[in-house]
Amino acid sequence: MKALCKKKFRIGQLHNGISFEVGQWYEYWIEIHEETGTKLYYIDGQPMLERTFKANFDDLQQRREDKLNQILDGTE
Repeated sequence: MKALCKKKFRIGQLHNGISFEVGQWYEYWIEIHEETGTKLYYIDGQPMLERTFKANFDDLQQRREDKLNQILDGTE
């Protein structure tokens, strides 16, 4: 899945961190943490909580595409 970065921000240390740029598309995936059941969003291998993901990325286009594919496949 892909998400569009809404604002420039950085995760991690100065040398080991990752910068995200406004207007860039990033691949992401979601996993559920086994012990806590928390939804984690991974971008470039960096996990983030849903609130951080939603504050910095827009995945509306991806969700629309997924929904459209469900409708076309008849799996809704």
